[in-house]
Amino acid sequence: MTGADEGAPVRDGAGNGEGPAAPVPDDLLARIDRIPALAEHLEVAGLRVTVRFSGERRPLHPGVELCAYRVVQEALTNVVKHAAAAAAEVTVAYRDHELDVTVLDRGGRAPGPRTGPAPAVGEAVRQAGSGHGLIGMRERAKIWHGTLTAGPRPEGGFEVRLRLPLGQQLPGDHRPPGPDRGSG
Repeated sequence: MTGADEGAPVRDGAGNGEGPAAPVPDDLLARIDRIPALAEHLEVAGLRVTVRFSGERRPLHPGVELCAYRVVQEALTNVVKHAAAAAAEVTVAYRDHELDVTVLDRGGRAPGPRTGPAPAVGEAVRQAGSGHGLIGMRERAKIWHGTLTAGPRPEGGFEVRLRLPLGQQLPGDHRPPGPDRGSG
């Protein structure tokens, strides 16, 4: 391989980019453990995000991981686009039989007209959000037999809460779910 070939995608006989050097699809990177990286990315948009995990972290069905990540992504994007908040909190709680994910902001920016995001902010928001909003978040939750609630908080700000059951099997696991495997 010559120096010019280094970094070029590996191609199969049909010319498709596949193999270890091919780009990794975004959905494979969209896992719960990537939420802190998402939070760091949104700091460019001026949003300070605190991420907390609780409970015993364990492997989950990839679809559940993707659902949780995308809901957090969309909720944080909505904070940047629509909320008068300088900070947001993400809590991911692994419970015995469910995953409980909360994204909230407390409001708090000084009132006044918004003149629109700066170019760097707009780019960070465009890259982070899917543009499907609350309806898309609810549909994602429903696919995984979960629930999503969203609305203003009495003390100010806004909260999105996703609850997903954890009795879903990993791909290739054909054993029936049982109490020793996180379902009941």
